[in-house]
Amino acid sequence: MPELPLFKNKQEKIFLAGKNVLSEYYGILSDEERLNKYTLYAPFDGAFTNVVLETGSVANPGSRLASIIETGNLEVEVPLDPVDITWVKIGDKVKVTGESFKDTLSGTIVRKASFVDPATQSFNVYAKLWARAGQGVYNGQYLQVHINDVTVDNAMEIPRNAVFNSNEVYTVKDSILYKKQIKVIRVAEHNIIFRGLNKGEMVVSEPLASVREGMKVVAAASQKPQAPGRN
Repeated sequence: MPELPLFKNKQEKIFLAGKNVLSEYYGILSDEERLNKYTLYAPFDGAFTNVVLETGSVANPGSRLASIIETGNLEVEVPLDPVDITWVKIGDKVKVTGESFKDTLSGTIVRKASFVDPATQSFNVYAKLWARAGQGVYNGQYLQVHINDVTVDNAMEIPRNAVFNSNEVYTVKDSILYKKQIKVIRVAEHNIIFRGLNKGEMVVSEPLASVREGMKVVAAASQKPQAPGRN
């Protein structure tokens, strides 16, 4: 703020004071002095993603000045189908790959949403990435995330089309067709992981048409469910 010019006479000073010119001038000087005393520092190294108020703008209490990200502390948002959310736990390890870097990065699931995103009908989980500066990971880019496999104890896996009525399968014993209920644990794209059959039972792995329980059948080949299953 430039210095105030000297007054030519007392009348000029009274006139400027009456028009609040002097009070406005010294108010601005006071604001400049106050501004010099307060400098804001982010508690981390990062970058600006959005600047709301430019230099010289008036900032009222509570006004947002800018948005800053911590470039060394990144999270990746992973949308999951609701049927898969129960398989993911906080603390699970993940592997992350992307087009902008060659290395496979490690991460950990740190948060899980408690609601479904209405736009995507999926649950979001968040993985913290252990990335170093210069590895080519940037805010806003798309990444591929592989969540470590989950072992399902005492379970079996069969093709989805072998299951009918949502939880029933056909088994064969002494060339006779039997209907049995199973407990479905997880439905994958092509297979179903389940419990409910005894070890060694023969299960029909393909859909059958026009059959009924008690019919005599001839097995083309022994087809036993795989155990244990892996998600």
